[in-house]
Amino acid sequence: WSEYFSFKSDIEDLLLQSELVICHGGATVLQLLKIQKRFVAVANTSLAGDHQSKFLARLSEHVSFPWGRNVQDLDALIDVAMTQDAPAIEMPHLADALVDLLKAGNWSST
Repeated sequence: WSEYFSFKSDIEDLLLQSELVICHGGATVLQLLKIQKRFVAVANTSLAGDHQSKFLARLSEHVSFPWGRNVQDLDALIDVAMTQDAPAIEMPHLADALVDLLKAGNWSST
């Protein structure tokens, strides 16, 4: 079973039922980390100075998950996601890293 949509006001039930979620590089990524679900993130590079790629790159320094900048890489990213356990992260560590990132205002990867 699969479903896709452009917008839904509440997707939590769908996320909980899913084996794998494909999303952009936004708040859903943090939600998926919190509930420890497999996912693939593909950044929408055309928005606001490619902030999604910058966010995903910085986040991937703290937790391992498959992500990319090009939808043509989706098949390979899905293969990676399905061979790995769901990403796990200690939420306090994530919160500290996000606060530091927001305070610095520097989204470039180190």
